[in-house]
Amino acid sequence: VSTQSTGNPICQIVDKQLHTARTRTHLDMTGIVVNNDLVSAFTTFRTRQQNGFILARITDDSTQIILDQVSDDNNFSSFVSKLPPDQCRYAIYRLDFDAKDGSRKEKLILVLWTPDGAKTRSKMMYAATKDTLKRSLEGIGMEVPATDKSELEEETVREKAKLLHG
Repeated sequence: VSTQSTGNPICQIVDKQLHTARTRTHLDMTGIVVNNDLVSAFTTFRTRQQNGFILARITDDSTQIILDQVSDDNNFSSFVSKLPPDQCRYAIYRLDFDAKDGSRKEKLILVLWTPDGAKTRSKMMYAATKDTLKRSLEGIGMEVPATDKSELEEETVREKAKLLHG
């Protein structure tokens, strides 16, 4: 129902609620939304075949997942070194790997970084909002949960990619 044709105040309220629901990027049960700047940065990263990585975090007021950092450094060790030892993060990395048939493949991986040193509440918030983030960022090819940097050894991640997508 269009409010322009009827002028009905109830229709206006419903239209406003529908517009708000359409313009907010994926809301989950925690009430945390994915910020549009993060979605735009990811879309640019994905469509331009840009190398490097994106870091994202939940805001201090626990209302949004926002862009934390974008880097064109595609060195895996540099990427891992940017993950804070006591704070959770989402990270997206463009991973190149050799498939089982010898061809070269590429996947965007989502790292759910919940280090042992992070607060329990933070770890729970990141785990609870991961699917919301994935729904907002189309094109994630693989997920890697990690609580310690030893779980993010480059060769291990490449082998996992080969097994899943090789």
